[in-house]
This record gives sequence, structure tokens and C-alpha cells, in this order.
Amino acid sequence: MENKYTRRIFEIVREFYGKFLNRVLETVRFGNGTKITTTTTTRRGIATTVGINSQILRNYIKPNQFNIKSSMGRKVNNEIPEEIEGLYRVEAGYGYCPSKKRGGKIDTGEDAFFLTENIRNEENGHYVSAFGVSDGVGGWARMGIDPSAFSRSLMKNAAKVAEENTTLEPKEILNQSYQRVVESGRVKAGSATACVSMFDHQTGKLKVANLGDSGFMVFREQADGKFRQVQSSSEQTHFFNCPFQIAIVPKNSNSYSDSPEKADEYTLNLIPGDIVVVATDGLLDNVFAQDIAQHLNRETTCTTMATTLVEHAKGVATNTIRQNETPFAVAARQSGYTWKGGKDDDIVCIVVRVSDVMDTTPIESPKQSI
Repeated sequence: MENKYTRRIFEIVREFYGKFLNRVLETVRFGNGTKITTTTTTRRGIATTVGINSQILRNYIKPNQFNIKSSMGRKVNNEIPEEIEGLYRVEAGYGYCPSKKRGGKIDTGEDAFFLTENIRNEENGHYVSAFGVSDGVGGWARMGIDPSAFSRSLMKNAAKVAEENTTLEPKEILNQSYQRVVESGRVKAGSATACVSMFDHQTGKLKVANLGDSGFMVFREQADGKFRQVQSSSEQTHFFNCPFQIAIVPKNSNSYSDSPEKADEYTLNLIPGDIVVVATDGLLDNVFAQDIAQHLNRETTCTTMATTLVEHAKGVATNTIRQNETPFAVAARQSGYTWKGGKDDDIVCIVVRVSDVMDTTPIESPKQSI
């Protein structure tokens, strides 16, 4: 029988095995042959596969209402050598949930993301990690255009640009990835918001470029053990619910098209224990910063925190978790509209935690883009 005790057992197993096993949505092979296995949440329940080589552990627990997936995987040749001292290290995880099921191995709806860790800069020897999210503007669907095509292409190219040149600023990564999308000619029309981040493991500096209403928040643990927001991005909008957006616009279209140069830039000095949350508006429209902070815990893996945040946001968005006051409702009221509760949307969330070189906890180094 499935009850609170079997769910707790699963959580314990997930936390324990999550420190050294690979987890993603389905078995995926990268170009270098790296193989990672799966964690899948379905409407019928959660079927979890955790494995190294042929060892597989499956647990079936209490059914979950939402189709929430999260993943983490290790890319061995991207790990920082233990003998290099004085480096900040990071653990990262992500979660996502589409507003409407579209299918595919990783169904993020019209949202997209990339996450690649521990890339070595051959010029100065620095290690950096890059990650970002993008939200495809849904209005293109009314013209018969898939809104996810632009956001996914943008993030896949952002991952490539970040790996090819680790000296670039996030705004330039965003600009070059956009130029590649345009030059490829594969995406004929579309637009998206974007938030691209780069963390330098030597200096502890986090640099961010944000355009539109996706964004980031940095949380720091206080003396009482609770996390508090210490920095965040500001959304950029033309008017209520119309964010700045990078675009490929057909002729005779009056759609908005904002240059990547309009992205706001941020530079922050992080310290061990800081947690960075990067997300699309599916999370940020539904969950206040203080509520996000309540779901953060230094004893919990980043995968678990990301999944929990996504699940909470989905509950608010669909009014399963009844909460009249939300960030979206506040913004609507400030613009003269009446709105109660959440806003149902695709959700993507990346959680990154900083630790120092003396931390012996195994570092999980995912590399993924979608």
C-alpha cells in the first residue's frame, strides 16, 4: 500500500543515491558517450530509475497530481581536478512542468534551458559554469508557428557558444546564440525571453544577462538557518504581460523584437552556501521570493529543491494550492486589471548551489540543453 511512509522512504533513497548516481528523464547518450539514466514523474505515480551500469533501483510511490520531471547527470570529463585548490564548486539541478503535455523525451512545453558545468578556459585556466532559461512567446501559435522552436534553438546555441568561448560575457553569449539561430534559417519566426548566467569558479563571481520576464534570484543562508533573497533581476516589459523578447519577425508583422543588447546585466560576488534560482515566468509569476526561500535547504539536493519549487508553482498556477495573492495578481492589479490566484504556464527552474573546495560532497556535473 502506498502511504506517507513509502513516500518518505523514497525521499531518503533519492537523497542518498542522488549524491553519486545519475538522474535524468530518460536514458540519454551525449556525443562523448556519457550515459545517464532517469527520474520520471507521471500522472499515475513516480517511477524512479537510478543506476550505474547495470545496477537499477526502481521505486513506485504515492501518485503525484502533476507531471513534474527533474534530472541530473554527471559528465565525468567536466569535473574540476581535486588538486586544484581555492576553487568554488557548484551543484546544480533542474525541474520543469509543461502547461500542456506536448510529448518528447524532455517536455518543457514552450520553455527551454541549458546547463553546462565546469568548462575550462584554456586562456586563463579558469573553470566556469553556464546556465540559462528561455520562454517562447505563446502568441505565435495563433499563426501556426511552434513557439518552442525559437526558445529551444536559442538555448541549444547558447550552450554551444558558452562552451566554445568561456571568456564571453552572458550578454554576448545571448547575442551570438541569437545570431546563430537567425543564420541557420531553421526557425522562420518566433520570439522568447531569456536569462543567461555564467559563474567563475576562481573568483566566485556570477554574471547574468536577463531580457524579459524570466529571471534569477540569489538566496543566502542567515544566522537562523533560513534563506533570504539578497539579489534578483527586474522584469522588462513593454506593458503588462508583454515582456521584452528576442525575435525573428516575418515581414509585415507588428510583433515586438528587442535586441539582445537591451538585456539587463548583473555581477554578483557569491559565497559558499549561496543558492541561485534561475527560472521562467511560470515560477516567478506564481511564487513570491519569500515562498521560494522556504523551499530551500542546505541539506537537500538541488534536484529536489528545483522539483519542489516547480511542483509548488504548478499547484498555485492551477489553483490546487489556493492562493489569491501571487506576483502575477499583484502586477495585474497595478496595471488596472482584476486577477486572483496563479497563472497556468510552462515552468522551468534551475537551482545552483555554491560550495568551496574543502567540501568533500561529491559534485554532480550535469550537461544538458533542451
